[in-house]
Amino acid sequence: MNAANLRTCVCGVLLVLLSASSLGAQAIKWADCNSASDVKGLAADTKWIRLKYEAKAGDLGRLSELKQLERIALCSGTVSPDVIATFPSIKTLDVTMSCVVTDKVFKEIGTLTSLEELNVDIGLDEVKNWKPLKDLKVRRLTMGHSYRRDSEIGRGVFAAVCAISTIESLSIFGSVEKSGQAEMDVLATLPALTSLGMSGCCPSAATFKSLFGQGVLSSLSIGSAADMEDDCFKEVASCAALKTVHVQGCIGFTDAGLNYLADCKSLTMLSVAECPLVSQEAADRIKGKLAECNVMIVAGEPDKYVDIDGLTELSKLPATTRRIQVRNVSVADLSKLLDFDSLLGLSLTIPKTSGETPKKDSAAIAKLFKSLAKKHSGLMDLTLHAYNAQNDVIKAIAEFSNLRMLHIIGMAEMSSKTLKPLSKLKELTEIHMPRTGNAQKDDSGILESLAKIESLTVIDWTGYKGTAEGFKKLKDIPRLKRLEFQLMVNLDDDVLEAVAEIPTLEYVQLRTAASASKVTDDGIEKLASLTNAEWLLIEAGPTVTDGAINALKAKLPKVKIYPAKPR
Repeated sequence: MNAANLRTCVCGVLLVLLSASSLGAQAIKWADCNSASDVKGLAADTKWIRLKYEAKAGDLGRLSELKQLERIALCSGTVSPDVIATFPSIKTLDVTMSCVVTDKVFKEIGTLTSLEELNVDIGLDEVKNWKPLKDLKVRRLTMGHSYRRDSEIGRGVFAAVCAISTIESLSIFGSVEKSGQAEMDVLATLPALTSLGMSGCCPSAATFKSLFGQGVLSSLSIGSAADMEDDCFKEVASCAALKTVHVQGCIGFTDAGLNYLADCKSLTMLSVAECPLVSQEAADRIKGKLAECNVMIVAGEPDKYVDIDGLTELSKLPATTRRIQVRNVSVADLSKLLDFDSLLGLSLTIPKTSGETPKKDSAAIAKLFKSLAKKHSGLMDLTLHAYNAQNDVIKAIAEFSNLRMLHIIGMAEMSSKTLKPLSKLKELTEIHMPRTGNAQKDDSGILESLAKIESLTVIDWTGYKGTAEGFKKLKDIPRLKRLEFQLMVNLDDDVLEAVAEIPTLEYVQLRTAASASKVTDDGIEKLASLTNAEWLLIEAGPTVTDGAINALKAKLPKVKIYPAKPR
């Protein structure tokens, strides 16, 4: 099995843990409900339904009549506690990442004592009180944002989870601050736990020792856990029930940890990927020791991002590493990046320097990037999260002549002057700028500056305060395919008319801040000229009619069109 297939395999295992019943998902067909009328029309033998609109309690009377109903998935909008209260005795509840939920909703979920499986695909920092879940009798529980590793697991989450003594399969996605890592120790108190999957965090070696000592754990999957250590597997041989182990993206997992696993003769499947300190020699050695086990190991892969938390971990990496994601390392210590041979990808979250002004902080970052640009001239992808970064940082970034993708988070000030140096980047195809700009300024000039980067294919922006005049400049970019603008202040028919004049567009998403859309039927009609489009999501104003949307769909039958409701 090659590296790409193994990565797919391991990632797939982590996501399958979102639902232990996923293997049987194809046997039962989902009934999708996009409106109250769809709910009323559900067949009597319906077993699984997806509520793909913001349902109201009054819409759901039909559910109590469905005697075979087993599973409900909430897929859109703000969820009301009253909606949960209407649910009959179901076995599985899914709360997807598209939902907005509150503590009151989870208090109501805690009353669904018939549940056997609960899948909550939201950030664990979005709900403060998880205690109401203690009364559940679920056997399978998944919690956390499966596609957002930086979502922090708040205090009390593990205690609430481990109060559910019936849990057999547990999957948790999210990071844990060092001060809260001891809270994971309670995982060893789950008496029936046979399957554990974690992404973004990892219990201590002592907790693993207790879990293995119970002798019932059969499946273990750990991904993207910077705090994982080899000693976690020191007592693995004592767990005769352990059948499958998957480790992915763990900087602290080395040949020593792999050697411990070689002593676990009960294993039937072992997969390891994206652990840069695992050597090919160790991989070959364990394959010989576990002859009856399906072993899939890709030794350290320098072309994959390695997630690093702190200077100590950064210092462990081999010089051949090509892509690094670094957190909690000061600007001064980031000079360590000059020791690597040739970086291709770099993602930096730079903390503010205590006692320094934003100007001095920014100057230090700019100086760092000037040095990095000389050493790593082949850098293609750069992500920077630094709230003190100013214009001098952008000027320094422009020295990376081979840059393809630029993602900057947190710059308080952004102007056409700021971005002017980027016009020299002839290879730049993607620019992502979330949470930027000054709310007091019309920043239409920003798009005028971007229009001079003729290589761009993707523009992703959050907080644009300008008008249609900026969008009119974008038609000068010859290969622009994707526009994604969130939290726009001025979204109106003039903007849509300007966007409609960019014939190369394939993907368009335009969203406003606080229901500020002024789009009317006239603006929707103008989008019909986007004949190369594949996907359109436009925040429609309150006066946009279904007739205008349907007319656009008729003119663009191959395009997926989503007229988002004002928020």
